[in-house]
Formats: sequence, structure tokens, C-alpha cells
Amino acid sequence: MDSDPAHFLGLRESDFRLLERHAPLLAADAEDLAHALLDYLLARPETAAVLQEYSRAHIETLTHRQAEHARELLHSRLDGGWCAQMRELGRRHHDLGVRPAWIAGAYLIYWRHWATIVETRVAAEERAALRDVLLRLLLGDLMALLEGYSAQVRRTDTQRLAVVRVLLEVMAHPIPEDGHPLELLNRICRELVRNVDAVVLGAYVLSGADTQRPAPPVAPDYQAGIEVPGLRLPGAVESPAVIPVEDPHAPDWTAPLRGRVREVALFPFGQGRMGGVGMIASTEEGYFQRVGAAFFLGFSHFGNLVLRLREWALRDPLTGLPNRALFSDRLAHERTRAWRLHRLLAVGILDLDGFKEINDRLGHGAGDELLVAMGARLEALLRGGDTVVRMGGDEFGLLLPELRDMDELDRICTRLLEALHAPVPVADGKWVSVSASLGVTLFPLDEVEADSLLRHADEALYAAKHGGKNQYQLYSAEFDAAVQRQAHMHDILATALTEGRLLLHYQPIVELEGAVLGFEALLRMRTGEGHIVGPETFLAALDHPNLARPIGRFVLQASADQATAWTGAGHGWQIHVNIAASHLLDPRFLVDVEETWGGGRVPGPHRETGGKCTLVVEISESAPLADLDRAAHVLHELDARGIEVALDDLGTGHASLQYLQRLPAATLKIDRDFVRDILSDSKDLAIVAGVVVTAQILGLRVVAEGVESAAHAEMLAHLGCHHLQGYWIARPMPAERVAEWAAAFRPPALPDADSAVESDVALPHGLVLEGHAGRVQRFIEALRRGERLPEEVIEPGAERRCLLGRWLNVEGRRHLPSKPVYDALTALHLRLHEHARAAVAARAAGGDASAPEHHLHLLEVENRALLGILRGLLVETGSAPSDASVDAVGAHDPD
Repeated sequence: MDSDPAHFLGLRESDFRLLERHAPLLAADAEDLAHALLDYLLARPETAAVLQEYSRAHIETLTHRQAEHARELLHSRLDGGWCAQMRELGRRHHDLGVRPAWIAGAYLIYWRHWATIVETRVAAEERAALRDVLLRLLLGDLMALLEGYSAQVRRTDTQRLAVVRVLLEVMAHPIPEDGHPLELLNRICRELVRNVDAVVLGAYVLSGADTQRPAPPVAPDYQAGIEVPGLRLPGAVESPAVIPVEDPHAPDWTAPLRGRVREVALFPFGQGRMGGVGMIASTEEGYFQRVGAAFFLGFSHFGNLVLRLREWALRDPLTGLPNRALFSDRLAHERTRAWRLHRLLAVGILDLDGFKEINDRLGHGAGDELLVAMGARLEALLRGGDTVVRMGGDEFGLLLPELRDMDELDRICTRLLEALHAPVPVADGKWVSVSASLGVTLFPLDEVEADSLLRHADEALYAAKHGGKNQYQLYSAEFDAAVQRQAHMHDILATALTEGRLLLHYQPIVELEGAVLGFEALLRMRTGEGHIVGPETFLAALDHPNLARPIGRFVLQASADQATAWTGAGHGWQIHVNIAASHLLDPRFLVDVEETWGGGRVPGPHRETGGKCTLVVEISESAPLADLDRAAHVLHELDARGIEVALDDLGTGHASLQYLQRLPAATLKIDRDFVRDILSDSKDLAIVAGVVVTAQILGLRVVAEGVESAAHAEMLAHLGCHHLQGYWIARPMPAERVAEWAAAFRPPALPDADSAVESDVALPHGLVLEGHAGRVQRFIEALRRGERLPEEVIEPGAERRCLLGRWLNVEGRRHLPSKPVYDALTALHLRLHEHARAAVAARAAGGDASAPEHHLHLLEVENRALLGILRGLLVETGSAPSDASVDAVGAHDPD
């Protein structure tokens, strides 16, 4: 709601004077109003059922409070303090189960009561004005209450979602390398405490007791969150239960929790003579009723799973490695993950060469020792996140996720084979040496189901064995499959072009000041079933030599036709068109441009068009321009004809500097991968700032792609980038919606930046201070909301590795005027991290809710002081600051 609701609702000082003049009359019957409200609630079955649970004394107290509220409302002026009280009341109403309809009905009683008084006891000339004031007063009061109510609804939904996410994450995560199934329960305890703000303790006990009988409390097998000395949990309970620990009838075992948490929930699991109990503790009374204890029943399900796995069903008893069953589970998980992350996953089967001979010659004992040694060696050699299992016999399975390229696979396989060939000691002091053969397939190049991936890896192993052993063989069909898929997509795309099923959507490019600069034309395909699909489904075929020019010419013609229509309607926009490298290098490209965008529809630079749309040719910086000289010649020809060139996806390729030097780009477009993380990754922030500064020096326009939030836009504005493109502005849209969208577009309102560093500190120093200020603010907001905290804030040594810490260590030593100033600023910066750590610790400890806020207040105050001093020092010219300036650095130590 507006920070000044009285102003928002049009209430003026004269209105409040009128209200105050009649307040005694309106308040005189406040008790009657409260009883009328009680009668209203008792007359309705759903609310009467709630009130029947209250004693007569409690109801009288509530009635008295309602009368007091009516009197105070008349004098509240809807000021900030009053609205804050109402928001808190709205939150309590939600937690008590009060429905919005009941609230609305109560305000209707208020209105009828006061309207009757106005009609019968107020002078006629003031009735209309007073009724109007009372109506707006009630609306403002109701709005504040419902704002608190809806905020609590959102918070509850967020808390429920956080619990669900924890359960899904634990389910999706494979069993750890050590294979101990209890880690599943350990993880759910840790993640609930870490990700659910009201949960401060998670624990469980495995009692071995009969789950159908009570068991005495015992120490938990694992707990995460606040430390509770002497904590004991019941060894078994019959069913899930929620226990308010401050209740006089609470069990004795809850005594250590009193004063630390408000209520706990118990979740039994297991059956027969092996069982356990999980416990979740919350600092909020009524939390499990509000969120729903059912959301935590995953604890019981995981407990049941753990007990099933305790017999090491998914472990090879000889080597301790995961077995084939677990390998299948992890393969399915990693395959899905590789698809989602667009990363390579290697699936391998490794077989020991000559194992049978050693087994026959030295016996099964020696063979077992060799298998154990080979398994341990494989585990030691693989990366964190890799998986090695014993498939059976002398065969091992490998999963190598998140490979960057084929070279990394080659290095890993070569290292494995070399290490396995080293001698191994076995029984009776003998040493044996074996080699290994390895078959590997790569997903998604080999885009088949999990069972087929195993079969293909086995076929590659067979090829390695028959190719001489002691080597690895990559499944060869993945290249054929890739070629076949690309050929198939080529046919689909060619057919779509012939059948007229290609079309363009347009995504706006805007200036922060409010102008619509233009639109990027983005290719879409309508399937045979009528669905619209984006380029991700046919991207690989777009640069095919037989398709690049026909599709490129289609895009040029379709965008030119649309530009003609928009120009006729009086619009003068830039139309950005992506050109494939193959088409750009085609000798007919300039002719294609002339035949489509010629005829006076390319009149020159945008600012001089007089209302005509102009073409901008975008080339990807990551495009494989095999002939840079030819590309430079073509682009200079476009430039000479008044057609701008934009360098797209800047930073994703390897030739950025050379392209800037050789190609006549008028616009640089920063790739969305860098823009996306500028709020959390200092490296991406520095890269984007560098591009902006480079563009400013070269006199080029810079457009940030992938702008997804106001925070991104605000940061980009601080960096000097004022041209934006992304979902925060608008998603790509059909041409028929463009004019309507442009007419309705207004400059996006960015958040207030009172705490931002002003722009009189030159980049990159101002960038560092701005980035630091943003990180501090995000930390404070994340801690208050229970969200994931930014990195390099509370970790040990974070003060050296954070953005400002690195700057102080290098640039600060160079630019700050003296060592005493530097030392004092470094100490003040360290205190910021200490306040952050203290705030996190206070939140984790529970107890007084104001404790974290105290530390956050110190963090905010001292951070403002640090930024102000740094800014003053950096903009200062001439001699170093006086000793008084040094003293001022340490003077900001608020109570």
C-alpha cells in the first residue's frame, strides 16, 4: 500500500478536522458497535463455531478491544504507526484462520453503525462530507489490515514452497559417495534449517525399538541447527504429533527446548522392531498448523527409505562401491541433469585386462584384493561429483558429469588407464599388474535412454578390447546420430520455409529514458500441429550452407515488409536482424539486402530517419567467421549505405577485441549470460562494466540483453548502460501486437537508489563501491527473508575475497592517501563482515527476534559511513586528508 495512505485516499487536513470535531459523537456508542459486531459473528455458523471455543471472559475482552479500536481509528489519521499495527493485526488474523469475508463483514458493520449516527445526529450540511471521510477512513484501515493478511498468505506459501523444495532437492540428490543412507536424513535436517526461516532445529533418532510401543527418550543420532545441550527425543511415537513446548502439559523431554523454540513436530518412521522419530522445531507458535504438518511428512518417507537401505542393498559388499542398481539410479539422475544444464555426461564401462588369469593363477583371494585396490584407485582418481561403481566381476561403471569438452574426457580417461596399470600388492607379498579397457559414450551427443547409453558404452568397451586393450574407445555412433539429427532438422526447417510456416516475433529494445529504440526480429517456426517453437529446436541447422541464405533472405524480406507497414503508420524504429555467418559471407548477401531493404527504406542513421524504420544487421561475436577479411568488407559496405552493424553476444566468443578493431560496429550487445549474474557475481559485473566503458570510449551504443528485473536495470543504469532488452521489458511478440505495446510503453520505474553511490566517483572505483553497496543490501534482504545469502559475506576470510576486499587489497593501497587511512578503512570493512556473521548467528540461535536486527542496523550504519568516507577520499584531489579524517574512519561505532 502507498506509504501515505491518507494522501492516497485523498484525505486532507480539513477532512481530519471534520472527523475530530465529530469523533466524540461517533465514539460515544463504541461499545454498542462492538456488540453489534459480536452479534453479527454469532449469527453466522462458521464464525459462531470459532467463538464457542472462547470463554465468556475472553469474548468480553475481545469486545472491549473492538470498541477501543473503533475509538482509536477515529483519531488515527491512518498514519504510519497505525497502519503498521493494522498490518500486524492482519497477519494475526490469517494465523488464527480468520477469513477475508469475515473481515469485510466486520467493516460493513462499522459503516452501517456510523452512517446511522451521521444520518440522525449530524447537521445536514455536514452529513455528506462526514460520510465520505468515514468511508475513506474505513477503506484505508481495511487496506492496511488486508495488506498484512496477504503478506502472511505469501509468507506461508513461501514457507510451504521452501519445505517442498528441500524435499525435492533431497530426493533428486544421489546417495553420497560413502553410500551411507543416513546421509539422506542428515541432509533433510540440514536443508530444512538452512532454507526454511521458521525452522531452527532438525533431528532424528533411530531407536531399534518397536514402533508400536512408547520408548524412553534418547539422545538424537543427528541434529542440525541451534545447539540444545541435553536434548532427548522419544525413541518411538505412534503417529505424527505437534507439541507446544511452553504448554504446561508438554512432555518432560521438551524442557531443554523451552525458551528456544515455540513448538515441535514429531514424525515416526519404520515398522516392526526397527524404527525412528524425526523432529522439527519452529520458533513460531502455530507454525505447523499454518503451514501444514503434511508438508513435513517427507521426513517419515525418507526415514522409511533409510531403513530399507541400511543393509547396504545398493553397495557392493567386497569393494564398498555402489553397485549396478545404484548406478542405474544415478545414471537416470545425471542424464536428466545433463539435459537441463546443457552439459556433456560421459557414461563408461571399464574392464580389467587379464583379471581372469590372475584369479586362476593366484586364487580368488588375490583376485578380490586386486578388485578392492582397483576400486579404491578409481575413486581416488575421479573428480568430486563423478561416480564409480562395481557392475559385477571385474567390470566397473563410470559416470563423468559436467564435462566441458572432448579434451577433458580424453585427459580423464588417459589418467585412469595409466594409473590402473601400476602394480598392486596382493597376498603373500606378490605384486601384480593389469591394464584396463574402457568404453565410453557421451550424452546428449548420444541422445538415447539410460539403458541404451549403457549398451552403447558396452559396445565401445567391446571395440576397445578388440582394438588391442589398454585403451579407451568412444562410441562412434554419436557422431552419426548428431549428423542424422541435424539432417532431420534441416529437412524440417526447409519444409517449414517452403510451406510458409516460418514467421518473426519482435522483442523491444528500449532506452531507460523512455524511448522505444527498436525491435529485434526473432525467428519462430509453426509446427504442423500449429504450435509456435523457438530457435532452440532448430538452431543447429540455421547456419547450414543450403539453408543460411534462404532463411536469411526470408528474415530480411519479412522484416522489411513489416518495417514498411510500421513506417507507413509513422513509426521510426530500428529493426535488428540476425544474420548467419554463412549468409554474411555469401557473395549475394549485399544484393539480398538491397532487394529487400532497398527502395528508400534504408534512409540512414536512426536519428535522421524522419519516422522511417531502419535496418540493423546483427552478427554474433561467437559466430565462426572463417573469413574475417571478407566479413569486414561486407560490413563496411553496409555501413557506407547507412545500415548499422551490431555485434551480438559480446563476450561469448574468442575474438571480441579483434572484432571491435576490424568491424564497423555501431552497437555492442552484451550477452545475457553476463547480464544475468551481475547482481551476484563480481566477475560478471566487472566484465559488463568493462564493455560499457569500452563502448563509451569508442562512441558506441551498448545494449544489455537478458534484463530480467528492475535490480538488473538499476545496476546497468549505474554502469552507464541505458539501452535494455529482456523479459523485464517485454517478451518477444507477434508483429500485430507491437504498435499497441509501443503506444502503452512507459519508462520503467526503477527502485529508489538513495543508498547508491553517486556517479562523481570515476569507474571502476565507483563501480566497486556500487557493487559493494548492492551486495550489502542483498545480504540484509536475504537474511530477513530467509533466502539464500550472497557468497563471500560470512565465510571465513570473506573480507579478503569479497568485491570491496579485493579492491582494498590492490587498488585501495594505491589510491588511498596514507597507511593509517588504509588500515582504519580495512578495519571498518572487517567490522561489516563481523556484523553480518553476528546477525546470521543470532538468527540461527533463535530467541530474541530483535537480535539479528540489532546487528543488521550496525551493518547498515557502518556501511554508509564506510561508503561515504571512501567516496570522499576518491573524489578528493590535492593532499591526503588530515589526521582528523583518519580519526573519522573509526568514529562510526553506533550503539
